[in-house]
Formats: sequence, structure tokens, C-alpha cells
Amino acid sequence: MLPLALIALLALAPPSAPSAFDLLDQSRRAYQSLAVYADAGEIAVETAGKGVVRFRFETRWSPDTASYVLERLGDESPDAIEMAHPRLGRGGRPALWVLWRNDEGFFLYDGKSDAYRAAASAEAGLVEMLGPDRRAAALVAFELLARPDGGLLAAPLAASVAGSLDCGDRRCWAVDFTPATPPIHLRAELDQSTRLIRSVEIRLDAIDTLTANDDVAAALLEAKKRQRDADATRIVVRYEPAVDVAAGVEPWAPPSTAKLVAPTSNDASGIDRGAVADAADAPDRALGRVFGEEIEVRISTVTVRVIDASGHAIPDLGPADFKVSVGGEAAAVEAVDWIAPSTERFSEEELAELARSGVTVPSPGRLIVLFVQTDIHPARAPGHLRLLPELRKLLGTFHPDDQVAVVSFDSHLKLRLDFTRDLEIVDDAVWRGIRTGREEEMAPGRFPSLARHLDFDAAKRAASPEEALRVVGDALLPLPGEKVMIYAGWGLGEYFAGTVTMTPDYADARAVLARARVTVFVLDVTQADYHSLELGLETIAEDTGGTYEKTFRQPLQMTARLAHTLEGYYEIGFTMPETVGGRGKVNVDLVGRRGTVLLRPLRVKG
Repeated sequence: MLPLALIALLALAPPSAPSAFDLLDQSRRAYQSLAVYADAGEIAVETAGKGVVRFRFETRWSPDTASYVLERLGDESPDAIEMAHPRLGRGGRPALWVLWRNDEGFFLYDGKSDAYRAAASAEAGLVEMLGPDRRAAALVAFELLARPDGGLLAAPLAASVAGSLDCGDRRCWAVDFTPATPPIHLRAELDQSTRLIRSVEIRLDAIDTLTANDDVAAALLEAKKRQRDADATRIVVRYEPAVDVAAGVEPWAPPSTAKLVAPTSNDASGIDRGAVADAADAPDRALGRVFGEEIEVRISTVTVRVIDASGHAIPDLGPADFKVSVGGEAAAVEAVDWIAPSTERFSEEELAELARSGVTVPSPGRLIVLFVQTDIHPARAPGHLRLLPELRKLLGTFHPDDQVAVVSFDSHLKLRLDFTRDLEIVDDAVWRGIRTGREEEMAPGRFPSLARHLDFDAAKRAASPEEALRVVGDALLPLPGEKVMIYAGWGLGEYFAGTVTMTPDYADARAVLARARVTVFVLDVTQADYHSLELGLETIAEDTGGTYEKTFRQPLQMTARLAHTLEGYYEIGFTMPETVGGRGKVNVDLVGRRGTVLLRPLRVKG
């Protein structure tokens, strides 16, 4: 019999390390066995003497669809992970590139030009995003999207276990290995329980292993090492795997405005330009079928809200109640779906079938952003204070699945609260926004997260509410589906010589909000029956398909109207008319019913 103390020591002893090759093989098989997967994290690129460049990324994967989102943070890049277009990432806005896969193949999206094109493979797209010698920074995405190729974990030239260590709240094995291609060295931290990757450290231009037989050789080796270290680049990638919630995470979907780019030849990046051109000539193929407003297929959809004279949503309409036209020509209405926070989109049998097939089901509830435009002016600050209790009542009408974020603008944009279902803490976040106090940069939460996509540097530079709206729109762009923004503010635009004009920044804000599918509902807090800058507030509501309400006289009635307006919306499926050549302005009207149709201005491009 072993002594009890010895048994206890053996139980507490760290596990013996498997071989490095066994660990890498177990990790590869762990990813191959997944039905769905989601992660997010940060890439830090450190170059000797040139500083650090940071990126945010997200991976969302299922057998049918997948996406890898990359955003560059900050204005300048001392180390050049540059995209195909040098302008990306300049101008104080982060570069957003996405590689995604659906049943049509792989596609690469350029967030600056809002255009996409076919990619020859997952590897080709990742190489263009990160460069051929740095694709290991997308190690997990490569393992998932490039299957069954084996990926970077397969057949390393050398591998060893550096030991067991803490990685967050887990224990990990640290494994050093050198893939067959490219010639770089990696250290991966593998979760001991799941074998999933928690972090990767990549060393480029690492010193070769040499043998020094004498002092001269040793001196040469040291000189070579100093030179290599001076030019070396170190890349650290930290993952936040979310396998436990991956079933509720949708792969990224391109914005409805994205355009197909069809160059005619291949280039060094591996993008198959010819494949794009061939696809563009095939009218029956639905490239990136998610586009509802830039129509690439004959049947399309449009989102509208329909309200009565008291602001109540009208929920009982069908195809016969709508008339849709494109370019002045009638379109055939094929289907009308009423979408509310409580709407059951799928039956239990359908949900079970979707789960078996690995398809990600859209998460229920709405994404709602409260935008507080703050000012200490006597005609404005009291309006916020009067509106605060009514906002509490408005929150009480939200569905339990709704998620709310809070931002505020005074001298610049501040994130007060990331998306949450805990509506008890929203009230405090709004109050902090009204008081205009400082707010520390917020760590990203789980999907969906506004903080994960918000450019905090751009938020600090946003010197006007229009710029702030553009920054918020950029942050909402990667999140799927329709979003609601409630704008509690006092004005947009500039008043000069008796006229109100929208600023040049407004055009960018309007375009980004449209791409992100954001509808803005305005609550004007100015304590006056009329003021000049209300014209700008009316404009943004009209341009995004929302409503404008004054809160001066009857704030209770106005917030109650808004609660009813937000009860739901319609998705209308229609067939493009043959005579318009696939282009023209889209109009939606009611037939034989009284009501107002709220529609985001939409023009279809052929």
C-alpha cells in the first residue's frame, strides 16, 4: 500500500506531457470533429524598432457557411501587413476584410470599397489578407476553412513540448513546432481538456540552429543573431474560443450594398479573377445570396415597417396588402413575413433538423443601440432629464431576448455599455451618458459585441455627432441582421444664414448606417416647440426608415408611440420586373389599407 501522502502528491502532480506530434494531431482532430465553432481575439504584430500593430479578428464556422473577419486598429501601420489596396486602413478608419464561404465557394470582401470577389481557396484569401509568410496568424481559421487539407498543424518539420502553463482560466500545453511551409517557428498553447488553440506566438526570421566550433564561429553566430533579431517580427495571436455558445453564432454576412467585382485575370494573391467573371455572367447563380438590396437574383427582399396614425405597428398584412415597384414598374409580391421579437421563425422539428445539419440559427431578439447626444445647454439638458424616466418605461416594453447597447456623444463618442440582455444596468449607462463623464475603453464581450468592432481611437476623434454616427455604424456593420438605433438628441446639421444644411460627414454616416442595416428612431429632447436643427433629426429618421418624435410637450406619449412602432417589421419577397433591367428605385405602398410604410430609401443596381 502506498502512503496516503504519496497518493495525494501523485494526484496533485502535473500530467505527464504527451509527445508534441501527438498533441498537434489531437488538436487537428479536435477541430475536425467540431459541428460549429466561434472565436474572437486580437493579433499583435511587433516589429523590432517599428512598434506594434493590432488587429481584431473573428472566426465563425459551420459545415455550410464560415467566415473570418479581420479589422486593423489605429491609423498607421509601422509594420506593413497591407492589403491588396494600399489605401485600406488609412484615413482614421479600420480596414475590414472578410473571407467567407457558402455553397458557391470562397469570397473575399473589401470593407473600404464595399466590394467582394471570388477567391480561389481559403488559403488564397487568407494569404491576401495577411501575407504569405503570416498566414499562421489565422491558424484556427486555416485549420477550419481549409479542411481536409490538413492545415498548418500537419506534418511539422520539428516539434517539442515546452511544458504546461496557465492560459487564462485553463491549463495548456505549450508546443513549439515548425510547419513544412512557410519556414517560420510557432509556439501554440493547446487547451489540455479540449486541445483547442488558446494562443499562438509566431517568430519570423528566427535564428537558424548552428554549431560554433571555435571563437570565430561563435562571434559570427552572435553577429548573425543580432542582425536577425533587429529585423525580426513577432506575432502574438490570442483566441477566445466559444464552443459552448457557437451554436447561436452566425457566420458573418456581407452587407446588402456589397458589389461584385469581376477582374479578368489572376494575380499573385491567388484570387481567381476569371472565376469571378464567369460567375458574373451566370444569371442563375446567387453569389453571396445574402444580398437583399443589391439584387443579384430575380427574387429579392425588402424590409419595411407599417404603422397606423397613432404609431402602432400593423401586424396582420399579407402579399395582397402590398404593392412593390422597381423603377416605376410593378413587381410581383411573392411572400410577406411579419418579424417581431417574439416571432418563432422555426418549428421545433425544423430547429432539430437545422441543428443536425450544422446550420447556425439566427439568435432571437433585437439589437438596439441607445445613442445619447448630450449638451449642457439650458434648452437641451432638461430634456434628457425629463426623458430618462420615459426611457425606463420604454425598456420595460422590450422583449427578454432583446440586447441593448448605450453610446453617448458630447465632445466625442463614448461607449457606455456593450450589448446586454440585462436591462437593469441600461438605465445607469444612460445616466452616465447624460452626465458627460469619462468612460474607460471597454473590453469586448461575447457575440454580439459592439466593443469588439468599435474603433476607440476613431471614437475619441469624432468631433461631431455625424462622425460619431459613422463610427457606430462601422462597428455595427459586421453584426448580422436588422438593428435599431434610438437617437435621444437635440440636432444634426449646421445652421447658417437662416438655413440648415447637412454636413459633409453626414453622407458617410448615412451610407454606413444603410450598409449596416440600421434604422434610426429619433427622440428630440430640445425644450422647444420648434428649433432649427430638428430638420437634421428629421432627415436621418427619413433616410434610414425610422420616425421622428418631439418629447417637449408629452414625452410619455412619444415614447409609448415608439414602443408600439418597434413591435415588428415585414420582410417582403418580390420578383424583379422584366422591363427595368434589374435597376431602379424601390417603392412599397399599401393596397386597400390605411397606414404609413416606413422604408429605408433603396435603389437597385443592375
